[in-house]
Amino acid sequence: MAIKSEDLIKYITEQVVTFMETPADVRKENRKVLRGQKEPWKSRWFGMIPFAISMWLEERKTNFTQQPAPGAHSEKNRDKKRTPPST
Repeated sequence: MAIKSEDLIKYITEQVVTFMETPADVRKENRKVLRGQKEPWKSRWFGMIPFAISMWLEERKTNFTQQPAPGAHSEKNRDKKRTPPST
């Protein structure tokens, strides 16, 4: 058990020393690079499900805007002859 704890202390001190030796500007640049590479939390937590839902909602939205308004005449009904109501 003592050997493992010594290794852990050695590792932690090495990490602290490398952190303290690197300039703050370099650390900031490294952080920006890592943030750019990280995938969004939605994908990390839930996989492809949020992406699939967003695609489905976008498709519904575009289909909804392309449909004619209720009560509008469709192509089939325009071609039919209109007959006046019989009295």
